[in-house]
Amino acid sequence: MAIALGNKEKKSRQRRIRRRRHGGGRKWRTLLLLGLLVYFVYSSFGQLRLMMELRRELSAVEQGIAAAQRRTEEIKAEIAYLRSDTYLEKIARQELGLVKPGEIIFMPESSLDAENLPH
Repeated sequence: MAIALGNKEKKSRQRRIRRRRHGGGRKWRTLLLLGLLVYFVYSSFGQLRLMMELRRELSAVEQGIAAAQRRTEEIKAEIAYLRSDTYLEKIARQELGLVKPGEIIFMPESSLDAENLPH
C-alpha cells in the first residue's frame, strides 16, 4: 500500500508542478487576448468615426446634387419660355414696336412729345 500512496503523491506533485508552469502561460495568453481585444475595439471606433464623417460628406454632396437639379429644371423652364411665341411676341411689341395686322396703337401724349423733340 505504501507504494501505491507514493505513486499518488508523485502524480499529484507532478500535476501541481505542471499547473505552476502552465499557469504563467495562461496569464500571458490572457494578456495577449486582452491586448488584441483592446486593439480591435480601438480600430473599430476609428472606423466608426470615419464612416460617420463620410456619411456627413455624402449627405452634403446629395444636397448639392439636389440643388443643382432644381436649378437645371429652372433653367430648362426659362429656356422653354424664351423660345415660346408668347415671349417673342412680347419682345416684338416692347422693343421693336411691332403690331399685329388690324391693331391700332394708342400712345399717351407725353410719349409723342418726347419723340418729336429735336435730338
